[in-house]
Amino acid sequence: MNYKKMNILCVWISRGSLLLLLLCASSIVSAVVEQTYNHDESFMQQFLVSETGAGHLTPNVFYRTLHSSYQKKAYLFSKAPARLKYMVDLKKEIEYAESIDSIFKRRAKIAALDMAERTPLADFVWYQGAGKNITAALGIMKTNIQRLSSFGTEKEFTEWQNQYNLLQGSVNCIRQAYLPNSERQREYTRIYSKAQQLNEELTSRIDFLYAYRKMQDAEANARPIENIDHAAIAARVLLKWQDRWKSN
Repeated sequence: MNYKKMNILCVWISRGSLLLLLLCASSIVSAVVEQTYNHDESFMQQFLVSETGAGHLTPNVFYRTLHSSYQKKAYLFSKAPARLKYMVDLKKEIEYAESIDSIFKRRAKIAALDMAERTPLADFVWYQGAGKNITAALGIMKTNIQRLSSFGTEKEFTEWQNQYNLLQGSVNCIRQAYLPNSERQREYTRIYSKAQQLNEELTSRIDFLYAYRKMQDAEANARPIENIDHAAIAARVLLKWQDRWKSN
């Protein structure tokens, strides 16, 4: 029974101690956060003059007597004009930065379009007709070179084959190059014109060799021409003339 009373007493003592501790802590906090505000009119007016250019210096007698030059120029050296100039300059800087940002974005778009156009997969010029024309011209040239092998020499056949390989290699380089479509168009036009020119020269050469081969065959199959005795012919003509003269 005594133990029960002692436990109850201990509980109440602990509760009282906790409440006393809380009261002490609250008093300390209130003492720390308590602030004292003493208004100083002269200090506030001087602050307003120096920061904003508004207000008036007080007490007037003190400034007029001891700081008359400062009282006359204090409003001129306030921070308000400097702040205004800073805000104007800052606005200009923001506008300039925004213009640069827009320029860079526009350039980035143009660069992206250029990169997409210059990739070999975007070779629209080849698929719009240039590839078909060049392929046909090179095909004709290859066929003519095969025909040339039947009439020309091996050296001549090798030279024309090298010309064909040069054009075909040029086409492969242009198709794999990092170029804009306008440049591809110019290069494809040059290659096609060169292929057409070489085809004309090759065709003329084949026609000449073919005619020359036919002439050689004709000469080989022709009968040999008999030797003509001009003196005998002249004698026979003279006898015929004399006989006709006598008959007349």
